[in-house]
Amino acid sequence: MRKTAINEMDLSSWFLPDIDRRTLRELSQRSNLRPAIHVAAVALLMAAATAGGFLLQGSWWVLVPVLIYGNLWALCGAALQHEVSHGTFFRSPRANTVFAHITGFMSGMEANRYRWSHYNHHSRTMLTDDPYDYEIFVAKPVDRAAWFLSFVPFGGFFLPHRALWYFQREVTLHALGRLTPVVLELAPESEHKRIIRAARVHVAIYVLSIVLSLVFWSWIPVVLILIPMWYGSTLLMLVGHAQHDGMAMNVLDHRLNSRSFIAGPIISFLYFHMQWHVEHHLFPQVPAQNLKGLHDAIGDQLPPPRKGLRGCYREILPALKRQVADPDYAVAVDLEAQ
Repeated sequence: MRKTAINEMDLSSWFLPDIDRRTLRELSQRSNLRPAIHVAAVALLMAAATAGGFLLQGSWWVLVPVLIYGNLWALCGAALQHEVSHGTFFRSPRANTVFAHITGFMSGMEANRYRWSHYNHHSRTMLTDDPYDYEIFVAKPVDRAAWFLSFVPFGGFFLPHRALWYFQREVTLHALGRLTPVVLELAPESEHKRIIRAARVHVAIYVLSIVLSLVFWSWIPVVLILIPMWYGSTLLMLVGHAQHDGMAMNVLDHRLNSRSFIAGPIISFLYFHMQWHVEHHLFPQVPAQNLKGLHDAIGDQLPPPRKGLRGCYREILPALKRQVADPDYAVAVDLEAQ
């Protein structure tokens, strides 16, 4: 590893707000019932969208339930994968593991690969060297066409190297035993065989969905199983870009490189409460359902959350425009306005 100013940073010096230990311990308590109800409700919504698609077959109106299904698959799958990969969503470790694999298939990122890349994301948030934070959404200099196309169903056809289904390509390479840089750099060698085995399960399901579509001469298996991330990424990108876009890189302060926003009940539910993103990065051991309580406990030490997604994008859009010409530009955060 080469020595740079970035990898010589003292990663133990990340900013942490003051919080009473007893309060943090209470907020870190996990449960099984409330998360199970949450997951069951999402599953029912997806089932309802699927039923709507079957009822509207043969009509252009079928696109409505299909797009709803795809966005639920992409957003809720990715958000739930994030929570269970932390091991904090369910109290049961087995439940977290099972849903990590299910949602890993949904997002296109195999569970073990994601766990290591996400660990790196938390320890090196928005750091760009040795190792790179592979979860940075916007490369520098900013490619505005790629950014806007990320919201568009099938927009990745125009940018296949940056599309979300890039991860399905990555899984296929892993299934063939060809490990990609993210695994070679971040996952210990003892995890490599496990990643390859899980990737082969993913690819077997890809193949099965295609075979079923050919056998029944129907797009339904492919649309429901293989390509929801291709056409359903709009909501996921809408909230995903709000996390870090336009914020500072290569700083050890999550108040400067991450963003929280106030969300209504629908977005909060579908996003598994991850609108409290600064709070999550500061104390990732706190389950998603308790992040609002964490915000109440430490909010006076943080910048005010943005007012909804509109408030986020009022900040993001001018910042990305500036970053086209000046990649080092970042949203100014007033740490005194707390």
